[in-house]
Amino acid sequence: MVFTLDDGTRVEVTYTADERGFVPESPIFPTSHPLPAHVPELLAIAAEQRRQGITFDEQGKRVTG
Repeated sequence: MVFTLDDGTRVEVTYTADERGFVPESPIFPTSHPLPAHVPELLAIAAEQRRQGITFDEQGKRVTG
């Protein structure tokens, strides 16, 4: 599908529909920035804390575990 923006720019949008649902793709759509290198380690730590039943209050203070 090709759309014309208000400024006259023509933009092509393609899509697929699969188990993820409707997935549009176009160079005009914003993309997320890559995660900083330390984020996967932090996510693994958080997952391990959840597995151990550790929780924190809204101020970041450990309350269980």
